Amino acid sequence: MTDDQGFRCNKDGIARVWAYIGDNDPTRGECHGSIGLAQRVAEKLNGQMLCVDQAMLDSCFVHTDSIVRQFHILGERHGHPDIVIGWMTLPEYFTQSPKPTILIPESLGAMRFNLFSGGILRDLPPHHLSADRLAAAQTEFLERHPGIATPLTAIFTTDLWLSADAIEHVSTMIWNGSINGTIYLCPSRRTDDAAYDHLRQIFESAAAKPKSGIPATIIAPTWNDIQSGYNPYNGLVAAADNVIMLGESDSILSECITNGRPVYNDTIRCAGNALVEQGYVRDIMRHDPSTALDSHPLRPVNSTHIIADHIVAEFDRVSRLRITQPGMVMHEPCRLNGPKPVLA
Repeated sequence: MTDDQGFRCNKDGIARVWAYIGDNDPTRGECHGSIGLAQRVAEKLNGQMLCVDQAMLDSCFVHTDSIVRQFHILGERHGHPDIVIGWMTLPEYFTQSPKPTILIPESLGAMRFNLFSGGILRDLPPHHLSADRLAAAQTEFLERHPGIATPLTAIFTTDLWLSADAIEHVSTMIWNGSINGTIYLCPSRRTDDAAYDHLRQIFESAAAKPKSGIPATIIAPTWNDIQSGYNPYNGLVAAADNVIMLGESDSILSECITNGRPVYNDTIRCAGNALVEQGYVRDIMRHDPSTALDSHPLRPVNSTHIIADHIVAEFDRVSRLRITQPGMVMHEPCRLNGPKPVLA
């Protein structure tokens, strides 16, 4: 720890960044985003990131169910956190000395609303994907699917129930040959199994006897297939020529846009106006079913790095204050619009 570096909570001078997601499913978009944001912050600080969830705490600390005690022991073993990110975080969880320099107990949505006054960044939550991860995911995807027919169209289903009108519209496009090559379906945990199976059957029927005579191959793993085997999601984000999203998911929008991929969606009323105006989100229901999707890439946008830069700058500012004012503690959690330090 040096004056130039700013205050660090551990004697080795290495910044620790925790992502705390509580008892939530780590595969949720909000959790993925918190973990990815913490990872980016740690990388920018040449620090270490630790993902903390309740299952990990309960399995590692079977002799206590006190989260305060669990956090204290975890910090002693792995280094006390300098920064904690996660909407499940509460200041009272941290009783060790020194306490974290920055606590961010906000949802990803609150972060971007507080930081960005407008434009597409306000509509894009941080996420876990990076250029390196996407490149690795694309390599693995193509290795698993050698010679896959192109164009590759990814169809992500995000809701419990799927719009019958959207299914009919997309199946008409398949039948017309507007969507051809390979159509790869990727369900979410929220998608009802019966609804997904119905979707698959309709698309396979349209692809089997297309009016255009242009063949299309349907690949449709179930959610159980994905849970027990290969998850194609990252590979599809990286490799797909076209993306269709049936339902609502800010996370999928943000992750696809990171790769400069426009998203055709049946619920664009839920997307931000700037995303629609700049062509990142397009209404599949208004797309002429006899016309191919526009696969021309757009400028990639990654909100994760921008938010991470802000957190690092705020951490740098406050950690330097802690050097010059050793008695300073964080009186309130940081809300990304200026922490409120007071002298202890």
